[in-house]
Amino acid sequence: MGDILAAQIRCAQSRTNSIQTKMPRVTKLVEMRDVISVDISPMANRSVGIGKSVSGLMKELPATALSEHILVRPYFRKALGGLAQYGLADTELLRMHAPLAAESWLKRLGLIERLTKAPLFHATDFYLPLKPLTPAISTVYDVIYATQSEGTGDQARIKKAMDSFVPQCVRVISCSEYSAKAFCDLYGYPMERVSVIGCGLDPTYAPAAAPQAAGSPPYFLAVSCNTTRKNTPRLIQAFLRYALSGGAYDLTLAWTLPDDLRAAVEQAGLAHRVHALGKVSEDRLIDLYQYTVCVMFPSLYEGFGFPVLEALACGVPVMTTRRSSLPEVGGDIPIYVDGEDVDEMVRVMWAFERGDMAGVASRTRVEGPRRAARFTWRRCAEQTVETYLSAFAELKAKPWQPLKLERPR
Repeated sequence: MGDILAAQIRCAQSRTNSIQTKMPRVTKLVEMRDVISVDISPMANRSVGIGKSVSGLMKELPATALSEHILVRPYFRKALGGLAQYGLADTELLRMHAPLAAESWLKRLGLIERLTKAPLFHATDFYLPLKPLTPAISTVYDVIYATQSEGTGDQARIKKAMDSFVPQCVRVISCSEYSAKAFCDLYGYPMERVSVIGCGLDPTYAPAAAPQAAGSPPYFLAVSCNTTRKNTPRLIQAFLRYALSGGAYDLTLAWTLPDDLRAAVEQAGLAHRVHALGKVSEDRLIDLYQYTVCVMFPSLYEGFGFPVLEALACGVPVMTTRRSSLPEVGGDIPIYVDGEDVDEMVRVMWAFERGDMAGVASRTRVEGPRRAARFTWRRCAEQTVETYLSAFAELKAKPWQPLKLERPR
């Protein structure tokens, strides 16, 4: 299989808005064997977990021993801007026109697959062809769309697409054991076809090189969003109790507070103690991590849990829960709390202010980066390539037939 591993990533470059005009170049591309078409559209938003995952994978795929060709397919034009920094600037770029509306995109995705004719399609997001035309590999981050009352985009549409797409999956990649089991339990998908490949982390997430400036106020840091499963209301409630009982540390949020929580903070007279920064740059986020007293991440459901990994990489304590995949990421290093127990969160905040967590902080400075070092995009890319090759081997051995899955009742 050595000649198959050529580490070439090709994409075709065109700016026309008509899919039909792409046919000659696409046909030229797909005359080669073992082409896998990878959807990189999540790179358009690298501030969220799926965007980070696809960006990290694309950063390292060019350096791996890769099967003959990967056809990188950005469905959104704005996803293309970051290709140069991932070593893809000198390749041909397949810029197929696709509307920004997800519903229209879903309808056209089947046509795009027909034109590319790649024998294998790697779906890296939940937006999928409603009528899959080729065998596929799907990366599964969670099953929030089927189990939670809120989550990723239009849940009914995602669930409909997944229901028709899953039987076409030769392999599934999951970012955690928890998500893999949840997915298999939901669809009756065979666990032996699932590759559990944890996410990676950029090495820029590291302990601070210099001490914090003298006189800088200590703060707790929350990195999340406002969905219920992130447990933001309870975290704000815990901080208000802590601050109103005399706690001196501030709370910094790397997102924007919704109106109801902002009103609660203002009503408590603590608007000057809660700093909602909105969306911040990655450099600014790393700086916030490096100098916080503790990262507060009491999430009730995660498919992976980037904030836990990012905090550990920066050598700072993190408070989180034992829900879903979070213990897989954090191991025995985080401070685990019951996510529904506000009083327990308050006690953790007070423990830091009183100095009771000095031992935890010292241990995390040493053990946190060591644990985070296990999660690399290079390892993720190499294991992803292994999954590609395994799928190709099966497809070559016999014609692919969609799986007949028996979903649990």
